[in-house]
Amino acid sequence: MEADACALFPGGFGTQDEGFEVLTLLQTGKAQPMPLVLMELPDDNYWKTWDRFVCDQMMDRGLISQPDLSFYKIAHSPQEAVDWIKSYYSTYHSVRQVRGTLVMRLERELSDEAVDALNESFSDLMKSGKITKTEPLPQE
Repeated sequence: MEADACALFPGGFGTQDEGFEVLTLLQTGKAQPMPLVLMELPDDNYWKTWDRFVCDQMMDRGLISQPDLSFYKIAHSPQEAVDWIKSYYSTYHSVRQVRGTLVMRLERELSDEAVDALNESFSDLMKSGKITKTEPLPQE
């Protein structure tokens, strides 16, 4: 719950359990957004095979959706993992509730086009109103 990122290495049932727990918490919004890196060992295909299972069995059956695949990245080197985590946090900072409003803090301003795309993609999640850009709220 206090992690800023999660890295998984090939393992057994416990690794799978922890990985799916993180994915479930991210998918349901019960955990703060964070990067999940699946570290592929040299000359191995552990996570590639796992990803194929996720796509062929879960996504193709409609049990998860294409955007759910963005919750994780398969990295083939420590540097690739570090670069992806740094890229993730080059925009995203944190998220919090402020008097009934979900506030997402960013490291850089999104374009108006990006905000429009978010409104289109997530309109089904909004009870009312829409996603807007603001200065920090007084309560923050």
